[in-house]
Amino acid sequence: MGILQSSCRAKEEEDEIPIYPDFQNHYISWSPKLLKLSILIYKALKGILRKIGSIFSDAEPLLPVPNPASRGISTEPLLLQTPPPISDDEDLECDEENYLLGSAEEETVVVEIKTSFIQERWIKHYSSGHRILLVGEGNFSFSACLALAFHSAPNIIATSLDSRAFLEKHYDKALSNIEELRSRGSKVMHKINATTMANHQLLAHLKFDRIIFNFPYVGLKGFKNLPRQSQLACQQKLVRQFLENAREMIKENGEIHITHKTNGFHGEWRVVSLGRGCGLRLMEATKFNYLDYPGYNTKCGFGGNGDFNCNPSKTYKFQR
Repeated sequence: MGILQSSCRAKEEEDEIPIYPDFQNHYISWSPKLLKLSILIYKALKGILRKIGSIFSDAEPLLPVPNPASRGISTEPLLLQTPPPISDDEDLECDEENYLLGSAEEETVVVEIKTSFIQERWIKHYSSGHRILLVGEGNFSFSACLALAFHSAPNIIATSLDSRAFLEKHYDKALSNIEELRSRGSKVMHKINATTMANHQLLAHLKFDRIIFNFPYVGLKGFKNLPRQSQLACQQKLVRQFLENAREMIKENGEIHITHKTNGFHGEWRVVSLGRGCGLRLMEATKFNYLDYPGYNTKCGFGGNGDFNCNPSKTYKFQR
Protein backbone atom coordinates (compact mmCIF):
# COMPACT_ATOMS: atom_id res chain seq x y z
CA MET A 1 0.00 0.00 0.00
CA GLY A 2 2.80 2.40 0.87
CA ILE A 3 4.58 1.67 -2.41
CA LEU A 4 1.39 2.25 -4.42
CA GLN A 5 0.69 5.47 -2.56
CA SER A 6 4.25 6.73 -3.14
CA SER A 7 4.15 5.91 -6.84
CA CYS A 8 0.80 7.61 -7.24
CA ARG A 9 2.07 10.72 -5.46
CA ALA A 10 5.14 10.78 -7.70
CA LYS A 11 2.92 10.46 -10.76
CA GLU A 12 0.69 13.24 -9.42
CA GLU A 13 3.59 15.63 -8.76
CA GLU A 14 4.88 14.91 -12.26
CA ASP A 15 1.53 15.91 -13.76
CA GLU A 16 1.04 18.90 -11.42
CA ILE A 17 -2.28 17.72 -10.00
CA PRO A 18 -3.17 19.49 -6.74
CA ILE A 19 -3.88 17.09 -3.90
CA TYR A 20 -7.18 17.85 -2.23
CA PRO A 21 -8.11 16.12 1.03
CA ASP A 22 -10.86 13.92 -0.42
CA PHE A 23 -8.78 12.96 -3.42
CA GLN A 24 -5.80 12.17 -1.23
CA ASN A 25 -7.85 9.88 1.01
CA HIS A 26 -9.53 7.90 -1.76
CA TYR A 27 -7.44 7.83 -4.94
CA ILE A 28 -5.25 4.95 -3.69
CA SER A 29 -8.12 2.58 -4.41
CA TRP A 30 -8.49 3.72 -8.02
CA SER A 31 -7.24 1.55 -10.85
CA PRO A 32 -4.21 2.79 -12.79
CA LYS A 33 -6.36 3.24 -15.94
CA LEU A 34 -8.91 5.43 -14.12
CA LEU A 35 -6.14 7.50 -12.59
CA LYS A 36 -4.51 8.04 -16.00
CA LEU A 37 -7.86 9.03 -17.49
CA SER A 38 -8.49 11.54 -14.73
CA ILE A 39 -5.06 13.05 -15.33
CA LEU A 40 -5.76 13.44 -19.06
CA ILE A 41 -9.15 15.08 -18.36
CA TYR A 42 -7.55 17.48 -15.88
CA LYS A 43 -4.87 18.49 -18.39
CA ALA A 44 -7.45 19.03 -21.13
CA LEU A 45 -9.64 21.21 -18.90
CA LYS A 46 -6.60 23.16 -17.73
CA GLY A 47 -5.57 23.87 -21.33
CA ILE A 48 -9.08 25.00 -22.29
CA LEU A 49 -9.29 27.35 -19.31
CA ARG A 50 -5.90 28.84 -20.15
CA LYS A 51 -7.01 29.54 -23.72
CA ILE A 52 -10.25 31.15 -22.58
CA GLY A 53 -8.35 33.31 -20.10
CA SER A 54 -5.90 34.50 -22.75
CA ILE A 55 -8.75 35.44 -25.09
CA PHE A 56 -10.40 37.65 -22.49
CA SER A 57 -7.14 39.16 -21.27
CA ASP A 58 -6.16 40.22 -24.82
CA ALA A 59 -9.59 41.44 -25.85
CA GLU A 60 -9.99 45.08 -26.83
CA PRO A 61 -12.79 47.07 -25.20
CA LEU A 62 -15.87 47.46 -27.36
CA LEU A 63 -16.01 50.93 -28.91
CA PRO A 64 -18.72 52.64 -30.95
CA VAL A 65 -18.12 52.41 -34.69
CA PRO A 66 -18.28 55.78 -36.43
CA ASN A 67 -20.25 56.41 -39.57
CA PRO A 68 -17.68 56.03 -42.40
CA ALA A 69 -19.47 58.78 -44.32
CA SER A 70 -18.60 61.30 -41.62
CA ARG A 71 -15.08 62.67 -42.04
CA GLY A 72 -12.96 63.81 -39.17
CA ILE A 73 -15.32 62.60 -36.43
CA SER A 74 -13.65 61.54 -33.22
CA THR A 75 -14.44 60.98 -29.56
CA GLU A 76 -11.06 61.48 -27.94
CA PRO A 77 -10.99 63.98 -25.05
CA LEU A 78 -9.60 67.42 -25.59
CA LEU A 79 -6.68 68.19 -23.30
CA LEU A 80 -5.69 71.66 -22.33
CA GLN A 81 -3.62 73.22 -19.61
CA THR A 82 -5.90 75.87 -18.16
CA PRO A 83 -7.30 77.52 -15.10
CA PRO A 84 -10.94 76.59 -14.36
CA PRO A 85 -12.88 74.38 -16.81
CA ILE A 86 -15.80 75.64 -18.84
CA SER A 87 -18.70 75.50 -16.40
CA ASP A 88 -21.86 73.50 -16.99
CA ASP A 89 -23.75 75.57 -14.43
CA GLU A 90 -23.22 79.06 -15.76
CA ASP A 91 -22.03 80.91 -18.83
CA LEU A 92 -18.37 81.74 -18.87
CA GLU A 93 -17.44 85.37 -19.34
CA CYS A 94 -13.82 86.07 -20.14
CA ASP A 95 -12.19 89.45 -19.72
CA GLU A 96 -8.85 89.07 -21.48
CA GLU A 97 -7.39 92.15 -19.82
CA ASN A 98 -8.32 91.22 -16.25
CA TYR A 99 -8.28 87.43 -16.42
CA LEU A 100 -5.92 86.00 -13.79
CA LEU A 101 -3.43 83.53 -15.17
CA GLY A 102 -3.30 80.17 -13.41
CA SER A 103 -0.20 79.00 -11.60
CA ALA A 104 2.02 76.18 -12.80
CA GLU A 105 0.68 74.00 -10.00
CA GLU A 106 -2.83 73.92 -11.40
CA GLU A 107 -3.86 70.55 -12.70
CA THR A 108 -4.71 69.72 -16.29
CA VAL A 109 -8.36 70.21 -17.11
CA VAL A 110 -10.00 67.83 -19.55
CA VAL A 111 -12.77 69.29 -21.66
CA GLU A 112 -14.50 66.41 -23.39
CA ILE A 113 -16.90 67.20 -26.17
CA LYS A 114 -18.88 64.02 -26.49
CA THR A 115 -20.19 62.79 -29.81
CA SER A 116 -22.61 59.97 -30.39
CA PHE A 117 -22.63 57.50 -33.26
CA ILE A 118 -25.97 55.98 -32.30
CA GLN A 119 -27.87 58.44 -34.46
CA GLU A 120 -25.97 61.13 -36.30
CA ARG A 121 -28.11 64.16 -37.11
CA TRP A 122 -27.51 66.75 -39.79
CA ILE A 123 -28.71 70.25 -40.59
CA LYS A 124 -27.28 71.51 -43.88
CA HIS A 125 -23.45 71.47 -43.56
CA TYR A 126 -23.35 70.56 -39.87
CA SER A 127 -23.51 67.24 -38.04
CA SER A 128 -23.97 66.19 -34.44
CA GLY A 129 -20.68 64.34 -34.92
CA HIS A 130 -18.74 67.54 -35.68
CA ARG A 131 -16.94 69.53 -33.04
CA ILE A 132 -18.28 73.00 -33.73
CA LEU A 133 -17.08 76.42 -32.60
CA LEU A 134 -19.31 79.41 -33.34
CA VAL A 135 -17.93 82.94 -32.96
CA GLY A 136 -19.49 86.38 -33.18
CA GLU A 137 -22.93 85.16 -32.13
CA GLY A 138 -25.50 87.92 -31.60
CA ASN A 139 -28.57 86.53 -29.86
CA PHE A 140 -27.29 82.92 -30.18
CA SER A 141 -30.22 81.95 -32.41
CA PHE A 142 -28.03 80.22 -35.02
CA SER A 143 -26.20 78.03 -32.50
CA ALA A 144 -29.51 77.28 -30.73
CA CYS A 145 -30.94 76.18 -34.08
CA LEU A 146 -28.09 73.70 -34.54
CA ALA A 147 -28.45 72.38 -31.00
CA LEU A 148 -32.18 71.87 -31.47
CA ALA A 149 -31.57 69.97 -34.71
CA PHE A 150 -29.00 67.72 -33.03
CA HIS A 151 -31.31 67.08 -30.01
CA SER A 152 -28.22 66.64 -27.84
CA ALA A 153 -25.40 69.08 -28.56
CA PRO A 154 -22.36 68.74 -26.26
CA ASN A 155 -20.28 69.07 -29.44
CA ILE A 156 -21.00 72.83 -29.64
CA ILE A 157 -19.13 75.77 -28.13
CA ALA A 158 -20.98 79.00 -28.91
CA THR A 159 -19.29 82.35 -28.21
CA SER A 160 -20.03 86.04 -28.40
CA LEU A 161 -17.89 89.16 -28.27
CA ASP A 162 -20.54 90.82 -26.12
CA SER A 163 -20.96 90.30 -22.38
CA ARG A 164 -23.96 88.48 -20.97
CA ALA A 165 -25.21 91.78 -19.50
CA PHE A 166 -25.08 93.43 -22.94
CA LEU A 167 -27.00 90.56 -24.49
CA GLU A 168 -29.66 90.65 -21.80
CA LYS A 169 -30.14 94.39 -22.35
CA HIS A 170 -30.14 94.47 -26.15
CA TYR A 171 -31.53 91.12 -27.38
CA ASP A 172 -34.92 89.87 -26.22
CA LYS A 173 -34.31 86.20 -26.99
CA ALA A 174 -30.62 85.93 -26.16
CA LEU A 175 -31.03 84.43 -22.69
CA SER A 176 -33.68 81.93 -23.79
CA ASN A 177 -31.43 80.80 -26.66
CA ILE A 178 -28.52 80.44 -24.25
CA GLU A 179 -30.70 78.36 -21.95
CA GLU A 180 -31.68 76.18 -24.91
CA LEU A 181 -28.01 75.58 -25.67
CA ARG A 182 -27.12 74.76 -22.08
CA SER A 183 -30.08 72.39 -21.70
CA ARG A 184 -28.73 70.38 -24.62
CA GLY A 185 -25.19 70.20 -23.25
CA SER A 186 -23.55 73.00 -25.26
CA LYS A 187 -20.97 75.42 -23.83
CA VAL A 188 -21.58 79.18 -23.95
CA MET A 189 -18.77 81.73 -23.59
CA HIS A 190 -18.85 85.54 -23.65
CA LYS A 191 -16.29 88.24 -24.48
CA ILE A 192 -14.44 85.96 -26.90
CA ASN A 193 -12.59 87.92 -29.57
CA ALA A 194 -12.55 86.05 -32.89
CA THR A 195 -9.34 87.84 -33.92
CA THR A 196 -7.32 86.56 -30.93
CA MET A 197 -9.12 83.34 -29.96
CA ALA A 198 -6.24 81.04 -30.94
CA ASN A 199 -4.39 82.41 -27.91
CA HIS A 200 -7.31 82.24 -25.52
CA GLN A 201 -6.58 80.26 -22.36
CA LEU A 202 -9.63 78.01 -22.64
CA LEU A 203 -9.65 77.58 -26.42
CA ALA A 204 -6.03 77.65 -27.53
CA HIS A 205 -5.45 73.87 -27.54
CA LEU A 206 -8.85 72.80 -28.86
CA LYS A 207 -9.33 71.54 -32.41
CA PHE A 208 -12.60 71.67 -34.30
CA ASP A 209 -14.25 70.14 -37.35
CA ARG A 210 -16.19 73.33 -38.09
CA ILE A 211 -15.55 76.95 -37.09
CA ILE A 212 -18.41 79.29 -38.06
CA PHE A 213 -18.56 83.07 -38.29
CA ASN A 214 -21.85 84.35 -39.73
CA PHE A 215 -21.89 87.85 -41.21
CA PRO A 216 -18.70 89.28 -39.66
CA TYR A 217 -18.95 93.02 -39.30
CA VAL A 218 -17.15 95.76 -37.44
CA GLY A 219 -20.01 97.52 -35.68
CA LEU A 220 -18.23 100.18 -33.64
CA LYS A 221 -20.13 103.30 -32.69
CA GLY A 222 -19.59 106.01 -35.28
CA PHE A 223 -17.96 103.51 -37.65
CA LYS A 224 -20.14 104.54 -40.58
CA ASN A 225 -18.83 108.08 -40.36
CA LEU A 226 -15.38 106.90 -41.46
CA PRO A 227 -14.32 107.19 -45.14
CA ARG A 228 -15.40 104.23 -47.26
CA GLN A 229 -11.86 102.95 -47.77
CA SER A 230 -11.18 103.06 -44.03
CA GLN A 231 -14.35 101.08 -43.38
CA LEU A 232 -13.34 98.52 -46.00
CA ALA A 233 -9.85 98.16 -44.52
CA CYS A 234 -11.32 97.56 -41.05
CA GLN A 235 -13.75 94.92 -42.32
CA GLN A 236 -11.03 93.10 -44.25
CA LYS A 237 -8.76 93.18 -41.21
CA LEU A 238 -11.50 91.57 -39.12
CA VAL A 239 -11.99 88.74 -41.62
CA ARG A 240 -8.26 88.21 -42.14
CA GLN A 241 -7.47 88.00 -38.44
CA PHE A 242 -10.38 85.64 -37.84
CA LEU A 243 -9.18 83.33 -40.62
CA GLU A 244 -5.61 83.37 -39.29
CA ASN A 245 -6.83 82.33 -35.84
CA ALA A 246 -9.32 79.76 -37.09
CA ARG A 247 -6.63 78.19 -39.26
CA GLU A 248 -4.74 77.26 -36.10
CA MET A 249 -7.83 75.71 -34.51
CA ILE A 250 -9.24 73.39 -37.17
CA LYS A 251 -8.42 69.73 -37.35
CA GLU A 252 -7.10 68.02 -40.44
CA ASN A 253 -9.91 68.16 -43.01
CA GLY A 254 -11.71 70.66 -40.78
CA GLU A 255 -13.55 73.58 -42.35
CA ILE A 256 -13.86 77.31 -41.66
CA HIS A 257 -17.21 78.77 -42.69
CA ILE A 258 -17.87 82.46 -43.29
CA THR A 259 -21.38 83.47 -44.32
CA HIS A 260 -21.30 86.87 -45.98
CA LYS A 261 -23.43 89.14 -48.13
CA THR A 262 -22.30 89.36 -51.74
CA ASN A 263 -23.82 92.61 -53.01
CA GLY A 264 -22.83 96.27 -52.79
CA PHE A 265 -20.17 97.24 -50.28
CA HIS A 266 -19.94 93.67 -48.95
CA GLY A 267 -18.90 92.40 -52.36
CA GLU A 268 -15.77 94.56 -52.14
CA TRP A 269 -14.41 92.65 -49.14
CA ARG A 270 -12.90 89.95 -51.40
CA VAL A 271 -13.37 87.18 -48.85
CA VAL A 272 -11.93 84.48 -51.12
CA SER A 273 -8.72 86.46 -51.68
CA LEU A 274 -8.42 87.08 -47.94
CA GLY A 275 -8.66 83.35 -47.32
CA ARG A 276 -6.02 82.60 -49.92
CA GLY A 277 -3.72 85.13 -48.28
CA CYS A 278 -4.07 83.22 -45.01
CA GLY A 279 -2.95 79.96 -46.58
CA LEU A 280 -6.47 78.60 -47.01
CA ARG A 281 -8.15 77.19 -50.08
CA LEU A 282 -11.77 77.71 -50.97
CA MET A 283 -13.59 74.38 -51.12
CA GLU A 284 -17.01 75.70 -52.00
CA ALA A 285 -19.22 78.79 -51.91
CA THR A 286 -22.89 77.88 -51.49
CA LYS A 287 -25.96 80.09 -51.51
CA PHE A 288 -27.16 80.85 -47.99
CA ASN A 289 -30.86 80.73 -47.15
CA TYR A 290 -31.71 81.63 -43.56
CA LEU A 291 -34.95 79.59 -43.88
CA ASP A 292 -32.79 76.45 -43.83
CA TYR A 293 -32.13 77.24 -40.15
CA PRO A 294 -35.47 77.44 -38.30
CA GLY A 295 -35.47 80.07 -35.57
CA TYR A 296 -32.36 81.88 -36.85
CA ASN A 297 -32.53 85.68 -36.68
CA THR A 298 -29.97 87.94 -38.33
CA LYS A 299 -29.00 90.54 -35.74
CA CYS A 300 -26.71 93.54 -35.89
CA GLY A 301 -23.61 93.28 -33.70
CA PHE A 302 -24.40 96.47 -31.81
CA GLY A 303 -27.76 95.19 -30.56
CA GLY A 304 -31.41 95.64 -31.45
CA ASN A 305 -34.28 93.26 -32.08
CA GLY A 306 -34.73 94.06 -35.77
CA ASP A 307 -33.40 91.60 -38.36
CA PHE A 308 -31.17 92.84 -41.19
CA ASN A 309 -31.68 91.66 -44.75
CA CYS A 310 -29.12 88.91 -45.37
CA ASN A 311 -29.93 88.40 -49.05
CA PRO A 312 -28.07 87.72 -51.23
CA SER A 313 -25.35 85.89 -49.32
CA LYS A 314 -23.11 82.84 -49.50
CA THR A 315 -21.36 80.46 -47.12
CA TYR A 316 -17.66 80.27 -47.99
CA LYS A 317 -16.00 77.02 -46.91
CA PHE A 318 -12.24 77.09 -46.43
CA GLN A 319 -9.69 74.37 -45.64
CA ARG A 320 -5.99 74.42 -44.95
